[in-house]
Amino acid sequence: MKHIKIYLIGIVLILLFSGCTNEITPSNIEQKNEMPNYEETNNNVENNNGYSYDFSLGEPLSIDEVIEKSYFILKCNFVSTEKVNKQDSFGIYTFEFIDAIKGNFDAKKISVTIYDFDAFNEKDENIFTVGNEYVLCLQKSDNIFHGISYTLFSGLCMRLENSKILGVYQRGKLLEKTGIDTIESLKSKSSLIVKALENNNEEYMSGHKYTLSSDSEEIVKTSSFIVEAKIVENTTPNGVSEKVEEFKCETIKSYKGSIQDSFFVLVNANSVNVGDEYLLLLECLGGSSYVISSNYSCIPVSDTETYEEYMKYIDK
Repeated sequence: MKHIKIYLIGIVLILLFSGCTNEITPSNIEQKNEMPNYEETNNNVENNNGYSYDFSLGEPLSIDEVIEKSYFILKCNFVSTEKVNKQDSFGIYTFEFIDAIKGNFDAKKISVTIYDFDAFNEKDENIFTVGNEYVLCLQKSDNIFHGISYTLFSGLCMRLENSKILGVYQRGKLLEKTGIDTIESLKSKSSLIVKALENNNEEYMSGHKYTLSSDSEEIVKTSSFIVEAKIVENTTPNGVSEKVEEFKCETIKSYKGSIQDSFFVLVNANSVNVGDEYLLLLECLGGSSYVISSNYSCIPVSDTETYEEYMKYIDK
């Protein structure tokens, strides 16, 4: 198995490039409190929720596990692909929606973030051909910076022709003797699909809790951690979204939740300056990694008016 090193922020922020084209916007996203459930093997685990700064790609899940844990399983026609940056190790693949095998999906198109190691075979040939039909097993993510986005779950997809499955692929490799050769044989695993649908698929969704509110009282109330901190270093890895930055912070005073003396935070790009102090309202990504709880959760201490407005509710 080829091992690929991925930074946490790379995994989280790669999802920020993709999205669904059925007019899903932040205003109609339900707030979620799930933590990501990436299937990668973690070689540097700080806790048990799957987050760390050092990932290795482990063994893929079984087909049955993928079918059960995929948020959507969709029959689609491949339209196009593009890379946001040439150096990116993933592309944004656009598909026309044909039918939903699992989940309720009614958009005309969907954009999926697909890693190169899922899209290319051993001969370095892309397994996705424009005009061909595929079954996509998708994981859904929801985060403050982008909203809803999709990736292939454990790299599993299937090539179709007239409802006949010509090949089952996982991480770019053609699998043998899967027992799935038609759409009907895939649907025959209905017990796995029904089990997930009974839970509304939510346990298989990744992301983090956040609020779309701009109301300071609401943000204070819903944020799990509130801390006054100094920004000490920009630690954003290369090749991630230009919309987001990661910084190392030193705690000055904690107002809500127990937070480390030194921690990392994901914020909107160009929203903080190294050396300055901020009031940060956060959600935990695991270990010492945090993310802003809203787009209004990073307040400069020097902005006295806004700072005092938030403190009014923090001191209640």
